[in-house]
Amino acid sequence: MLDQSTLYQYLASGRLSLVSLTQALVVSEQLSFHKAGDILGIAQSAVSNRVASLEDAIGFPLFERKRTVRLTPHGRIFLEFISDAIDLVGKSLEVSGAPIEIHRPAVRIGLQSAAAAGPLAAILRRFDAAQPDIGLTLMETDDSDVLKCVRRRKLDIAFLPCQAMTERLSHDVLDALPLWDEQVVVALNQDDPLATKSRLHWKDLADREFLVRSHGIGPHLMDLALPLVRQVGEPRHIEHLRLGRDTLLTEVVRKRAVALTTEAALGIALPGLTFRPIGEIPVLVTFCALWSRQNINPSLRSLLKIIRELSEAYRNSQADGTI
Repeated sequence: MLDQSTLYQYLASGRLSLVSLTQALVVSEQLSFHKAGDILGIAQSAVSNRVASLEDAIGFPLFERKRTVRLTPHGRIFLEFISDAIDLVGKSLEVSGAPIEIHRPAVRIGLQSAAAAGPLAAILRRFDAAQPDIGLTLMETDDSDVLKCVRRRKLDIAFLPCQAMTERLSHDVLDALPLWDEQVVVALNQDDPLATKSRLHWKDLADREFLVRSHGIGPHLMDLALPLVRQVGEPRHIEHLRLGRDTLLTEVVRKRAVALTTEAALGIALPGLTFRPIGEIPVLVTFCALWSRQNINPSLRSLLKIIRELSEAYRNSQADGTI
């Protein structure tokens, strides 16, 4: 068992090269000796030899070297400790005024526009308040590559609909945590006859033109809605557009079409646009956080702590009916 005392003994032994530790951290981030070599500007064999020497010095393997490179359980614990130790040294040097460049720690977040408001905004505000020295880099993502980006550590974490995760994660390096639910709503022109109703029914959308974002949450909302519409009729036309959310909603107004979105969009104010709930029983989209268990970024662990706390509070408030 690697306890903290043992880890400190490794550092105090003087047998661990900072170069070897740094190269091992880069390999853990990329899960590839070849990519680590490219980043470091040295041959793959040199990285492999350095890491092998480090493993000999500490007495256990850091990585499983099969068809793919994966952290061992001890490797994850060890490199998380090393990452934290290097971060602590950097902060100490910064306080002392030593002439060294310290890169601001950051968390790279992938999201879809539908997830950018509501509970996620509260999570990010709380993180900013608790960790003002850690930057948050937000990137809008497509479902087609988000899992790959999280696995390869191009993203530290992603927020997306649980329905978007078509791959089974039970034997994966990825973890997912359901966070919050949002009700599906219909966007339409405020002069549309349907806008006179306080709530729409699926039969109201039969023989209507749908505009759908071809990326992001759009296809998943149509997958949820189309079977319900087809129970009572058939859409007149479904047009897939590669547009941002606000631009697509502008087209809804111009074409007098309809579009499906979630209640996070209710704060959008565009001329001529309105929203209506749909269905006697609301259709809900569950949003999840997705990250890699092999990601040793200490800043990510700080964010995950806040996510778990707020997720539990949100679920409890749902259960007792306070939201």
